[in-house]
Amino acid sequence: MELSSLLQQIRHELSLTQAEMVEQLSLFDDSFEHLDLITYSRWERNVSIPSTLRIVHLLSFAKYDKLAYLCKLELKLSETKSNKFQKLADAHYLEEEVLLRAYYPVENPKFIRYNANNPLTDVKQIEKINAATARVFDLPKANLTERIAAAVKLQQDNQLFMVTCEDEEKRLCAHALFSVHDSSEKARLIADVKGFYRTPRELGVSKDKFLFSHTFTRFNFDWWLYNCYCMIDIICKDTDIKEIYCIVINTNMGKIYKNIGFELVEKFQTEIENTQGQSKLMSIKREDFLSNHGVITWIKEHQSFLQ
Repeated sequence: MELSSLLQQIRHELSLTQAEMVEQLSLFDDSFEHLDLITYSRWERNVSIPSTLRIVHLLSFAKYDKLAYLCKLELKLSETKSNKFQKLADAHYLEEEVLLRAYYPVENPKFIRYNANNPLTDVKQIEKINAATARVFDLPKANLTERIAAAVKLQQDNQLFMVTCEDEEKRLCAHALFSVHDSSEKARLIADVKGFYRTPRELGVSKDKFLFSHTFTRFNFDWWLYNCYCMIDIICKDTDIKEIYCIVINTNMGKIYKNIGFELVEKFQTEIENTQGQSKLMSIKREDFLSNHGVITWIKEHQSFLQ
């Protein structure tokens, strides 16, 4: 699908003239602040195209499914920019051989994504996930019953997303956690990453949120790919998420993340010794991430996840 066709489709659905469309877009987001009628007309006539950042904002404006349309649209994506994200995938792919030597092989692993409609409630699984996080961040012992109840409630409110990798006997092999927080909590996270885990979560967030990808146990390359999809799907569906924060565990990965647009927020030390440098808290604006040419290329290449 050409972008010019998409623009005309959106405008006709909203019954707007080109001039009205320009005005509505300029009011919707600052990225359209200096948009004029001549430029917009050139977009509809396929004479020129907007930046990928503006395209992502345009999909938000129309309330379209971003993943679906980023797959459909015919976009001119920079190979150089796309390769920067590919380097991140390559780094995780190279880890797989090391991991397979370090861990026992698992036949037919099953990746399970839990959400509000299907929350993880298995007490034993949550207990294992809680124990793993506690070891890394030196968390004090807490009332497990209360922690499990809170985890279920947060999932039901779309404030916590859990992903597990299990073998055929339903044993937990790996897990990942994505949590959604109110923007007012960012200062506390930045000031003390480890302390952020020790403080109980408060239920309820405003319409200004950030996503925290904070716990990801390594398994294999397919596991990494699946969690990439999960994170992208979360930020595409919840347009109130404005920023992404993640923990990067070594210097080399930190450089790769920086090359695709992430910024270093803070360095910190976990209880597990890391010989490759301090762990890093890094962040990126949601729209900057989604408009990254490498991310869009990745989405197009992995459309099977949408099914």
